[in-house]
Amino acid sequence: MAVLSLFASLQGIAETIADRKTHDFKSRYHAMEQLEQLAAQKNELQKHLKKLEIEIATGLGAQIGSHRANIVRQACFASVAVVQAAPSIKFGVKIMQALCDKTETNWVTRRHLSHAGQVICANIPSSTILKLLSLKIDEGKSKHQVLPCVGYLYSLITNQDPAWLKEQKKLIESCILAAMRSFNAQSRRAGVACANAYNT
Repeated sequence: MAVLSLFASLQGIAETIADRKTHDFKSRYHAMEQLEQLAAQKNELQKHLKKLEIEIATGLGAQIGSHRANIVRQACFASVAVVQAAPSIKFGVKIMQALCDKTETNWVTRRHLSHAGQVICANIPSSTILKLLSLKIDEGKSKHQVLPCVGYLYSLITNQDPAWLKEQKKLIESCILAAMRSFNAQSRRAGVACANAYNT
């Protein structure tokens, strides 16, 4: 695919997935499927995604908020593919905002959401993501929101460079303490696992 048509395709995808109400759900699904495929063109994607990364990340975030399981799943697949091909803090933060806001009870969908968040946290070192996790863990009113966020934190702690983690000591400790204060026992245990991973 030529560079020009790649950029045009990205523009079309951004427009199609702009929110949950635009276009029919099949169009949004296929647009995200196309984005996942375009991510295979890693070098070209890195050159041109920056011009549209906020629009695309915002659109994917909107689709993550969908009530349709297949739309949410494909949004996760596309997000993971883009992050692995062209890691970007701005893109990652936008997707993480949507993931942290999502309260999902279906275990299959939760698994896809969790994987997407873990991949982002493993690939993108960001103090903004840490602040977001700390806030969501602290204020979370449902275990289906808090527990995934603690899982994202664990992925970040276990995959990032030790020097960077040391720089973020206060933020990480704040996240861990929030998890260990959680109303949910699973989240508290996950917080202990994060503390153990951070201190080893």
